[in-house]
Amino acid sequence: TADAIKVRDEAFGLISAAVVAYDPTVKLYWQGVPANDQPTSNDVWLRVSLQHVTGRQSSLAGEDGVRRWNRTGFISVQCFAPLARGSVQAATKLACVVRDALQGKQTASCVWFRNPRINEVGEDKDWFNVNATIDFDYDELR
Repeated sequence: TADAIKVRDEAFGLISAAVVAYDPTVKLYWQGVPANDQPTSNDVWLRVSLQHVTGRQSSLAGEDGVRRWNRTGFISVQCFAPLARGSVQAATKLACVVRDALQGKQTASCVWFRNPRINEVGEDKDWFNVNATIDFDYDELR
């Protein structure tokens, strides 16, 4: 089983490994982590966030008093490439790298990733933005 901290650590670890393997120059910004530097108009970068949505009881308590709780949510990764010829393709490719990093995967603590998708958002200041969104599901014992 997992918990909220494990979900964040395992998912963010998979995303980081995939993006660094794809292009180590991509700047990564993480939810809840202060940024030491801001992206420039020439940077390819992404911002990762995780949101829990539901937490339903999925079993009765056994003799030990422990119940199983099913937790769901989604991970949103905003991928940005500088506005220029090829920016749509660059942002799309980065979003696909993130999507594919979690697609069909399960972590060691049984976090399942579902419904991976990308969404073309469009121009945002100096960048073109494409988002990757991946749902997650896990059980927690309490």
